[in-house]
Parts: sequence; structure tokens; C-alpha cells
Amino acid sequence: MALVFTGYGAALYGRVGAAAVLGGALLFYGCQLLVSARLMERHRLGPVERLLRTVTLWGRPTPRA
Repeated sequence: MALVFTGYGAALYGRVGAAAVLGGALLFYGCQLLVSARLMERHRLGPVERLLRTVTLWGRPTPRA
């Protein structure tokens, strides 16, 4: 949400009311839940977990059988 409220983003800090902020945050959270559910249906690991496992294991994680 930093991109929405700070100066290097949309700079909406102090320009919108609390209800609009809460509504936007809930909408953003709902979208994250939907995208996450679809991603986890198709893949065993999320993108950050895959990156961390690749770095720590020095190679791509093996798929589950």
C-alpha cells in the first residue's frame, strides 16, 4: 500500500478518508487471496518460497510425486 499513499506512488496520504482506505485495503486483500488460491492450485510453491529454496539448496527444488 506504500505505492498508493506515499509520494513516489499515487500520493493519496491525507487526501482520502478512512472509509476509502479501509475499503481499498479490504479489496486489495481479497484480490491477494484470490490470486494466491489460484496460484497454489497450480503450483506447489509460491514465487518467493521457490526463490528462497533455490538459493538455499543451490538448485531448483524437486517436485513432489
